Amino acid sequence: MIRNLARRLLLPAALGALLATGAAAPAAASGLGDGGLSADLTASHGEGDHCSVNIDTGVRVCAATASELADAVYEATGEVLVYGTASRTGSTTDARMAAAAATYALGTIYSYPNYGGRSYTATSSYSCTQGLAFTFSDLGAIGWNDDIDSFKSYSGCKTKLWEHPGFSGATYGYYSYDSDLGSWRNRASAIRWD
Repeated sequence: MIRNLARRLLLPAALGALLATGAAAPAAASGLGDGGLSADLTASHGEGDHCSVNIDTGVRVCAATASELADAVYEATGEVLVYGTASRTGSTTDARMAAAAATYALGTIYSYPNYGGRSYTATSSYSCTQGLAFTFSDLGAIGWNDDIDSFKSYSGCKTKLWEHPGFSGATYGYYSYDSDLGSWRNRASAIRWD
């Protein structure tokens, strides 16, 4: 019971197969070249509208609700899903994180304004505070092309959107969050966190 409570306190949410770029992180050395989407996920766990993908491992985990995602990630991977670079919940979570590996949320995109609808969260064992950037060059490859209405950034990251795949066209960002993209709703085809 304490284990489940501690996971829920880490603010669950959910984004697709990404690849890190920048400093010499393991994902940057994967050989996919452009720092964009890896179409092949190594494993997929669960079904639902709220998903998370660890860019280091390619493991995707989904849950029926955002509040169930942290539990699903822990059950599938043994990793604690953390929304920030440090624990926000005190000694119970600190003790739990000492016993389990952590995966840090980089950013979450949502299909509706005000952080509603489907969600997709990018995670990594690295954060943007370590001088890394994380990119997704074609949101269409995971069913998110022209479907982002709001977003949040975590772990020292800020989000930038591009109008077309391959980081071309008009841009929006860098911002930590936006609850309603207004004229940018349903327009983004590529994304970067750094």
